[in-house]
Amino acid sequence: MNFHLRKPRTFKLLLTITTSIVIVFIVNQVQAESLKIGEIYSSLDKKQVIEVISENELEMKKKEDIYLVNYNFKNGKVRIVYTESGTKKVAYYEIVTEGLRDRNGVILFSKTARLKAKATQLKALESTIYYDKKMGLEWLAGPDKPTNWYDAKKWVLSLYDFAGGGWRMPTMEELKTLWQKGKKCNIKPFLITTGCWVWSEETKGSSLAWGYDYHYTHGSTYLSGGSGDSSGPSSLNRDKSADSTRGFAVRFHK
Repeated sequence: MNFHLRKPRTFKLLLTITTSIVIVFIVNQVQAESLKIGEIYSSLDKKQVIEVISENELEMKKKEDIYLVNYNFKNGKVRIVYTESGTKKVAYYEIVTEGLRDRNGVILFSKTARLKAKATQLKALESTIYYDKKMGLEWLAGPDKPTNWYDAKKWVLSLYDFAGGGWRMPTMEELKTLWQKGKKCNIKPFLITTGCWVWSEETKGSSLAWGYDYHYTHGSTYLSGGSGDSSGPSSLNRDKSADSTRGFAVRFHK
């Protein structure tokens, strides 16, 4: 009589599960030890940009400086060594869902995550549109930070297709319609801003631009910057900004 020994099914199942775990572990290790070639990671303000050139090489931009560097992984983080102003520096980036995160918590978004983040920002911005029914105008307050005339114009131009488009810089007459008695700034509270001086589209000569100041009881016009006498012009250029200067966008109601 012949006997045939059969391997227990439990052993075969255990072998399959163990093999699968090993394969998944290896794949995950490979994914964790490389970045996608051609991917571009950037902060929302574009001051930090990293482009993956190869499996171990990056092009890194910090402000106005560009570095071509090698990278590797240490403790699961991207490790970059570079030289800045003659000093050797090491930067670490943690891989997160959105892209890469530096030691200060600043996220450099991947292309896909960046598009999602921008869409979220635009949706939030759309909710801040102020409709002045009396004047038939729609308004948007720009970034709440010191802004020169050129940056204000650049921001308005970036809205070319936002919420139906049609955005432009306001005229002085349009800015006057926003005057409303307030505590700090005499400006309608529907426009959220800590600045009390807003650029217009109107320029003078090759370097000056008009703006409207909401600090004063009756409002007053200035040439750029708003320095000098409260009822007269200033000689500051369009590329100057002060703590209170802001850019607004306006369009006729859609």
